[in-house]
Amino acid sequence: MPMCGIFGCSSRKGVTKNVSFFKVPKILTDQGEETMKLSEERRRLWKAAINRKDIDTEERWERTLVCSKHFVGGVKAYLHDRTSPSWLPTLDLGYTKITSSAIRAARERFNRASQRRHKIKISDAVSSLLTLKRRCIDFRDNNASGISEYAENTEIQNDSTCNVHKLTENRSFHSASPGEVISKAMDIQTLFP
Repeated sequence: MPMCGIFGCSSRKGVTKNVSFFKVPKILTDQGEETMKLSEERRRLWKAAINRKDIDTEERWERTLVCSKHFVGGVKAYLHDRTSPSWLPTLDLGYTKITSSAIRAARERFNRASQRRHKIKISDAVSSLLTLKRRCIDFRDNNASGISEYAENTEIQNDSTCNVHKLTENRSFHSASPGEVISKAMDIQTLFP
């Protein structure tokens, strides 16, 4: 009696109850080019998922069965339902391809992405501060004409400009957290609406 082709699976056709069996999909050549390409891809992915080195001929692949235990939902999906999780066997495949080097590589990728996001936040905050600094300088230059009614505002503006200048001159933005930089930017922004 035929057995499931997944390594370590003991399901047998006609013996194991409540289990369906599915053949490795054939390449459909008589239903158009798109269907042929899709069926070729599906067959290739099934073979990769089954991952049996001892099945070395097409004749043996034609006879290979996979039981429903290895499909999400217990049934294989329709050929054109490419996005279905049961388009190919994915559960309990009898091996693990995840190695310590793959885990390490995934962790390093995650860390690099986190660092990039952190740098972008800092860069955006610094850019906002520099824009505010330019606004302060422009405001000061425009109001430095000596008009008496603006004397008080100019004095406040000059103090604030100095604070902005100190913040933007400070090169410790890369050591500050994005929250600290953004908080400083928000404080300055409230001074200059």
